[in-house]
Amino acid sequence: MFNTLFVLMLTSVSDVRAPAPQAGCLDARRVTQMQQITSTELLVKTQSARYQLYLADVCNAHEPGTSLLASDGWVCGRSREFVRTPTEQCAITHVEALSADEYASRANDGDATAAVAQLEMRGNGIEVKGFRGTHQRCFRPSAVRSWSADGDDILVTTSLKRSGGVGSYRIELGGNCPEIAYLGALSWESGVGLDLICGNPGDVAVLTSDFSWTARRTYDGRACRVAAVHAIDG
Repeated sequence: MFNTLFVLMLTSVSDVRAPAPQAGCLDARRVTQMQQITSTELLVKTQSARYQLYLADVCNAHEPGTSLLASDGWVCGRSREFVRTPTEQCAITHVEALSADEYASRANDGDATAAVAQLEMRGNGIEVKGFRGTHQRCFRPSAVRSWSADGDDILVTTSLKRSGGVGSYRIELGGNCPEIAYLGALSWESGVGLDLICGNPGDVAVLTSDFSWTARRTYDGRACRVAAVHAIDG
Protein backbone atom coordinates (compact mmCIF):
# COMPACT_ATOMS: atom_id res chain seq x y z
CA MET A 1 0.00 0.00 0.00
CA PHE A 2 2.90 2.27 0.67
CA ASN A 3 5.73 3.16 -1.60
CA THR A 4 8.70 5.46 -1.30
CA LEU A 5 7.96 8.55 -3.37
CA PHE A 6 10.34 9.87 -6.00
CA VAL A 7 9.49 13.55 -6.32
CA LEU A 8 9.47 15.43 -9.62
CA MET A 9 8.80 19.19 -9.66
CA LEU A 10 8.32 21.95 -12.21
CA THR A 11 10.87 24.63 -11.38
CA SER A 12 11.16 28.24 -12.46
CA VAL A 13 13.96 29.49 -14.67
CA SER A 14 15.49 31.32 -11.71
CA ASP A 15 17.74 29.38 -9.35
CA VAL A 16 16.01 31.08 -6.43
CA ARG A 17 13.02 29.11 -5.26
CA ALA A 18 9.82 31.06 -4.69
CA PRO A 19 8.32 30.84 -1.17
CA ALA A 20 5.13 28.86 -0.55
CA PRO A 21 2.27 30.82 -2.16
CA GLN A 22 0.01 30.27 0.86
CA ALA A 23 -0.09 28.65 4.29
CA GLY A 24 -0.57 24.88 4.49
CA CYS A 25 1.25 23.96 1.28
CA LEU A 26 3.06 20.62 1.01
CA ASP A 27 6.77 20.88 0.20
CA ALA A 28 7.24 18.19 -2.44
CA ARG A 29 11.02 18.45 -2.13
CA ARG A 30 10.81 16.97 1.37
CA VAL A 31 8.41 14.06 0.78
CA THR A 32 9.47 10.81 2.44
CA GLN A 33 6.37 8.57 2.32
CA MET A 34 3.06 8.21 0.51
CA GLN A 35 0.09 5.90 1.07
CA GLN A 36 -3.02 5.60 -1.10
CA ILE A 37 -5.98 5.10 1.26
CA THR A 38 -8.81 5.32 -1.31
CA SER A 39 -8.94 5.58 -5.10
CA THR A 40 -8.99 9.40 -4.82
CA GLU A 41 -7.15 10.08 -1.54
CA LEU A 42 -3.50 9.86 -0.51
CA LEU A 43 -1.56 10.38 2.70
CA VAL A 44 1.80 12.09 2.30
CA LYS A 45 4.51 12.60 4.90
CA THR A 46 7.36 15.08 4.51
CA GLN A 47 10.43 15.50 6.70
CA SER A 48 8.51 17.82 9.01
CA ALA A 49 4.76 17.56 8.30
CA ARG A 50 1.90 15.27 7.25
CA TYR A 51 -0.91 15.79 4.73
CA GLN A 52 -3.89 14.24 2.97
CA LEU A 53 -4.25 14.86 -0.77
CA TYR A 54 -7.59 14.72 -2.57
CA LEU A 55 -7.72 13.91 -6.29
CA ALA A 56 -10.26 14.87 -8.92
CA ASP A 57 -10.55 11.34 -10.34
CA VAL A 58 -9.71 7.72 -9.58
CA CYS A 59 -5.94 7.26 -9.70
CA ASN A 60 -3.56 4.30 -9.27
CA ALA A 61 -1.06 6.31 -7.23
CA HIS A 62 0.45 3.28 -5.49
CA GLU A 63 2.45 2.33 -8.58
CA PRO A 64 6.26 2.44 -8.32
CA GLY A 65 7.67 5.60 -9.85
CA THR A 66 4.76 7.82 -8.78
CA SER A 67 5.71 11.48 -8.27
CA LEU A 68 4.28 14.88 -7.40
CA LEU A 69 4.22 17.60 -10.05
CA ALA A 70 3.79 21.24 -8.97
CA SER A 71 5.29 24.66 -9.64
CA ASP A 72 8.42 25.19 -7.53
CA GLY A 73 7.54 21.98 -5.67
CA TRP A 74 4.70 23.59 -3.65
CA VAL A 75 1.51 21.49 -3.58
CA CYS A 76 -1.32 23.68 -2.31
CA GLY A 77 -4.48 22.40 -4.03
CA ARG A 78 -4.30 24.96 -6.84
CA SER A 79 -4.69 24.34 -10.58
CA ARG A 80 -1.95 22.50 -12.46
CA GLU A 81 -0.86 20.32 -9.55
CA PHE A 82 -0.75 16.59 -10.16
CA VAL A 83 0.13 13.13 -8.91
CA ARG A 84 1.92 11.57 -11.86
CA THR A 85 2.12 7.80 -12.22
CA PRO A 86 3.88 5.83 -14.98
CA THR A 87 0.54 5.62 -16.84
CA GLU A 88 -1.51 8.73 -15.94
CA GLN A 89 -1.57 12.23 -14.48
CA CYS A 90 -4.10 12.87 -11.69
CA ALA A 91 -5.17 16.38 -10.73
CA ILE A 92 -4.90 17.38 -7.06
CA THR A 93 -7.93 19.33 -5.85
CA HIS A 94 -7.23 19.89 -2.15
CA VAL A 95 -4.44 19.58 0.43
CA GLU A 96 -5.20 19.05 4.13
CA ALA A 97 -2.52 19.39 6.80
CA LEU A 98 -2.71 16.65 9.48
CA SER A 99 -1.42 16.17 12.99
CA ALA A 100 0.71 13.10 13.73
CA ASP A 101 -2.26 11.41 15.44
CA GLU A 102 -4.60 12.16 12.54
CA TYR A 103 -2.06 10.80 10.06
CA ALA A 104 -1.58 7.55 12.02
CA SER A 105 -5.33 7.08 12.47
CA ARG A 106 -6.15 7.59 8.79
CA ALA A 107 -3.30 5.32 7.72
CA ASN A 108 -4.69 2.54 9.89
CA ASP A 109 -8.21 3.13 8.59
CA GLY A 110 -7.09 2.39 5.02
CA ASP A 111 -8.26 -0.56 2.97
CA ALA A 112 -6.95 -3.60 4.91
CA THR A 113 -7.68 -6.03 2.07
CA ALA A 114 -5.60 -4.02 -0.39
CA ALA A 115 -2.80 -3.73 2.16
CA VAL A 116 -2.64 -7.50 2.61
CA ALA A 117 -2.57 -8.05 -1.14
CA GLN A 118 0.33 -5.62 -1.50
CA LEU A 119 2.27 -7.23 1.33
CA GLU A 120 1.82 -10.70 -0.11
CA MET A 121 2.95 -9.56 -3.53
CA ARG A 122 6.08 -7.90 -2.15
CA GLY A 123 6.88 -10.84 0.11
CA ASN A 124 6.77 -13.31 -2.77
CA GLY A 125 8.78 -11.04 -5.04
CA ILE A 126 12.21 -9.47 -4.96
CA GLU A 127 11.68 -5.91 -3.77
CA VAL A 128 11.23 -6.52 -0.03
CA LYS A 129 12.72 -3.06 0.58
CA GLY A 130 9.37 -1.72 -0.63
CA PHE A 131 8.15 -2.08 2.94
CA ARG A 132 10.09 1.02 3.95
CA GLY A 133 6.96 3.15 3.53
CA THR A 134 4.89 1.23 6.10
CA HIS A 135 6.65 2.36 9.27
CA GLN A 136 3.76 4.56 10.43
CA ARG A 137 1.31 1.64 10.59
CA CYS A 138 3.48 -1.49 10.72
CA PHE A 139 6.44 -2.68 12.78
CA ARG A 140 8.94 -5.49 12.43
CA PRO A 141 8.93 -7.96 15.37
CA SER A 142 12.63 -8.53 14.73
CA ALA A 143 13.26 -4.84 15.50
CA VAL A 144 11.47 -4.85 18.89
CA ARG A 145 13.75 -4.13 21.83
CA SER A 146 11.25 -4.11 24.72
CA TRP A 147 7.53 -4.03 25.46
CA SER A 148 5.09 -3.19 28.24
CA ALA A 149 1.35 -3.35 28.88
CA ASP A 150 -0.54 -0.05 28.90
CA GLY A 151 -4.15 -0.71 29.82
CA ASP A 152 -5.61 -2.80 27.00
CA ASP A 153 -2.75 -1.89 24.64
CA ILE A 154 0.86 -2.96 24.23
CA LEU A 155 3.70 -0.44 23.92
CA VAL A 156 6.85 -1.56 22.12
CA THR A 157 10.19 0.15 21.61
CA THR A 158 12.07 -0.64 18.42
CA SER A 159 15.42 -0.18 16.77
CA LEU A 160 15.37 3.27 15.15
CA LYS A 161 17.64 2.11 12.34
CA ARG A 162 15.47 -0.88 11.43
CA SER A 163 12.15 0.95 11.88
CA GLY A 164 12.72 3.92 9.63
CA GLY A 165 13.32 6.31 12.50
CA VAL A 166 10.26 5.22 14.51
CA GLY A 167 11.28 4.42 18.08
CA SER A 168 8.03 3.21 19.60
CA TYR A 169 4.54 1.97 18.77
CA ARG A 170 1.17 1.52 20.43
CA ILE A 171 -0.51 -1.77 19.48
CA GLU A 172 -4.28 -1.94 19.92
CA LEU A 173 -5.60 -5.43 20.64
CA GLY A 174 -8.98 -6.62 19.45
CA GLY A 175 -11.33 -7.85 22.16
CA ASN A 176 -10.48 -8.51 25.80
CA CYS A 177 -6.94 -9.69 26.47
CA PRO A 178 -6.18 -9.40 30.22
CA GLU A 179 -3.25 -11.81 29.89
CA ILE A 180 -0.97 -8.89 29.00
CA ALA A 181 -0.95 -7.98 32.71
CA TYR A 182 0.66 -11.21 33.92
CA LEU A 183 2.07 -13.33 31.06
CA GLY A 184 5.70 -12.29 30.72
CA ALA A 185 6.69 -13.63 27.29
CA LEU A 186 5.51 -11.98 24.08
CA SER A 187 5.98 -12.99 20.46
CA TRP A 188 4.19 -12.04 17.25
CA GLU A 189 2.60 -13.98 14.39
CA SER A 190 1.98 -12.27 11.05
CA GLY A 191 -1.16 -13.12 9.09
CA VAL A 192 0.78 -12.86 5.83
CA GLY A 193 3.81 -14.82 7.05
CA LEU A 194 6.26 -11.90 7.02
CA ASP A 195 8.32 -9.97 9.55
CA LEU A 196 5.59 -7.30 9.74
CA ILE A 197 2.67 -6.64 12.08
CA CYS A 198 0.15 -4.08 10.77
CA GLY A 199 -3.22 -5.08 12.20
CA ASN A 200 -4.00 -7.13 9.10
CA PRO A 201 -6.21 -10.24 9.35
CA GLY A 202 -4.30 -12.99 11.16
CA ASP A 203 -1.83 -10.69 12.97
CA VAL A 204 -1.68 -11.73 16.65
CA ALA A 205 0.30 -11.06 19.80
CA VAL A 206 1.13 -14.40 21.44
CA LEU A 207 1.43 -14.12 25.22
CA THR A 208 2.93 -17.05 27.12
CA SER A 209 4.49 -17.80 30.48
CA ASP A 210 7.84 -18.77 28.98
CA PHE A 211 9.92 -18.05 25.89
CA SER A 212 10.11 -21.58 24.48
CA TRP A 213 9.45 -22.03 20.78
CA THR A 214 7.01 -24.88 21.50
CA ALA A 215 4.91 -22.66 23.76
CA ARG A 216 4.72 -19.93 21.11
CA ARG A 217 3.83 -22.28 18.27
CA THR A 218 1.09 -24.10 20.18
CA TYR A 219 -0.30 -20.91 21.73
CA ASP A 220 0.24 -22.31 25.24
CA GLY A 221 -1.08 -19.08 26.67
CA ARG A 222 -3.15 -16.57 24.74
CA ALA A 223 -3.15 -15.32 21.14
CA CYS A 224 -4.59 -11.80 21.09
CA ARG A 225 -5.69 -10.28 17.79
CA VAL A 226 -3.85 -7.12 16.72
CA ALA A 227 -6.47 -4.55 15.69
CA ALA A 228 -4.21 -1.60 14.81
CA VAL A 229 -0.64 -0.31 14.98
CA HIS A 230 0.16 3.36 15.66
CA ALA A 231 3.59 4.94 15.49
CA ILE A 232 4.18 7.07 18.60
CA ASP A 233 7.18 8.93 17.21
CA GLY A 234 9.05 9.23 13.96
